[in-house]
Amino acid sequence: MHLVSIDIPTLALCRGLLLMLLSALLWFSMRYDRDVSGPGFWALGFALNGLAILTFLFDQPYLVPILNLTNHLATGLACCALLFGFWRFNLQPPQWGVLGVIAILPLIGLLISNDLGRNALLRVLFTASAQLVFYLALLQLLLKPFRAEIGQLFGWLRVLITLFLVFFAWQYGQIGARYLELQVDTPNVLYSGIFGIVSLMFTLTFAIACIALQLVRISAGFADSAMTDWLTGLLNRRGLSMLAEQDDARRHRDDSTSAVICFDIDHFKLVNDRFGHPAGDQVLKMLGSVIRSNIRGHDIAARQGGEEFSVVLVGGDESQAIQVAERIRQDFSTRSLSLGLALEEKLTVSAGVVQVVRDRTILQALDAADIALYAAKRAGRNRVVAASSLASASGR
Repeated sequence: MHLVSIDIPTLALCRGLLLMLLSALLWFSMRYDRDVSGPGFWALGFALNGLAILTFLFDQPYLVPILNLTNHLATGLACCALLFGFWRFNLQPPQWGVLGVIAILPLIGLLISNDLGRNALLRVLFTASAQLVFYLALLQLLLKPFRAEIGQLFGWLRVLITLFLVFFAWQYGQIGARYLELQVDTPNVLYSGIFGIVSLMFTLTFAIACIALQLVRISAGFADSAMTDWLTGLLNRRGLSMLAEQDDARRHRDDSTSAVICFDIDHFKLVNDRFGHPAGDQVLKMLGSVIRSNIRGHDIAARQGGEEFSVVLVGGDESQAIQVAERIRQDFSTRSLSLGLALEEKLTVSAGVVQVVRDRTILQALDAADIALYAAKRAGRNRVVAASSLASASGR
């Protein structure tokens, strides 16, 4: 069978230059990303990988030792940078042991190989082992996207990497067979050329996926900004309405409960009048911080406007909401002393609590909690009132 000759150096040149260009594109797109840590390491990884591949273009014998060192060490470090970038992007702590294994395997291969010639098979297999560890660790990471918007892209990346690993195993299985001096029927140039083409396609697709992930995160960040209160970092009214609808759907689906708390800072107008709006902003930020530190990660917290705040305890009931509201009330009263405002009385907060009944929405429950809140104001402020207690009182 006649086979078209595959020019390996040309493939290496195309792949190396492509990696460098993709690295530059990632660096450029980072100008529009508020969190550049993940994509920054991706760009570094692609650049190192491109450098490693471009070493195949040189054949001068006196350069072979330097080229081999560059190729294998850059390949290992590129895998480390890419994997570390994915951990940072996905808000996961890096696994330093895995990174250490990936970095040290190419170095071991360089140290124990009999020569520094390019065809030292054992050295190639050690570096390939480092790449395999990288791909397996990345597959595990991609199982847990940090937000729903990137879940589909993570799924496509898992499929892409799994398919590539089939060719990866075939390529380095052939090299392993040659190292063990087993008979291999496939010509060396043929399988190297096929693997080079597959690697070129994989590299392009993988890099495009990385850029797409960055763009999705930038877009999600803009969406978050539209739903976030600029001063406290909590949700604004728009964000609260959106997540309230999601919780309504969850409660109907699971036949479960939620509870709502409304907060209002007592005599807040006096702070603005006596100390100015910057001092008032500090008070608002402090209450936002107190609320955030006293609720769970999946609960919903928002600043509805002015000095009014609200919390949705997802899956909670009235008794739990009363406990949380009391903690926030006491914590805010204590921590507000650190602001050093010369008020006759310390800053306090009032709260109204209600459990969301099955046939009501979160927004309807907020109205009921607001009524309980103003009952707390009328009762003397600096207290928590449950809507159920108002209903009981009106029924007597």
